[in-house]
Amino acid sequence: MATAVVKDNHLTYNGKAYFRGGAEDVLLGSYGEKKTPLTKANYLEVQRTLPANKFKIRSVTIATIDWTNSVSFSLGASAVVSGLVNGVPVKASATGNLQADFSNTGHLRLVKIIVEAAVMKDAINATASSLAEFRGYGSDARVCHELWVVLEATLAQALSTSTSFTASASATVEGFELTGTVTAAGGTKSTSKVTISKGSSFAYLLAQADWNKSGLKKTTIKKLSDDQWSLN
Repeated sequence: MATAVVKDNHLTYNGKAYFRGGAEDVLLGSYGEKKTPLTKANYLEVQRTLPANKFKIRSVTIATIDWTNSVSFSLGASAVVSGLVNGVPVKASATGNLQADFSNTGHLRLVKIIVEAAVMKDAINATASSLAEFRGYGSDARVCHELWVVLEATLAQALSTSTSFTASASATVEGFELTGTVTAAGGTKSTSKVTISKGSSFAYLLAQADWNKSGLKKTTIKKLSDDQWSLN
């Protein structure tokens, strides 16, 4: 099983390098310009976030942390998300011993939520105002389509075994609600819900656009390609 290696400015998992700079400002569908300051971590300067009901979640993956090769890090109160597991409210708080918190018997999990690049491309193309803004950011335009968050263990496990997902925007909470459904033998369904709010994000993957035309003639995104964290 692949393990996540956490550094100050990035996270590496299964061969991919994810951004950590400014993660607290990023949600799935957040877009803007990628910034590469000389003396600080590269990050997405978020301008706007697509509504969660514009795209479909593909999957949720739980990762373990390779503590031998990772740096120490801390979690703020907003990094642990509360939600419902079969109607039962759950909430975790870091004990100060993160290695224990993220162990098999601990109460926290590092979870990756994935939207396929083609799905995110269609979401941007279908939203005229977002498409125009994205085009206006030029070659630095980026959008987040994979997001790492920290969840309570029981909730993370429930979501990771779900066979279908829906995501919806909240009118009162800046973020989105993720609903996972498991269909058991006999057709019985169980549902788990969690609110992913801004400030809960731990790391993220960006995508950049390949346009249908060049220069001022470009009108739609033909393809989104991963843009992984790097030193430049």
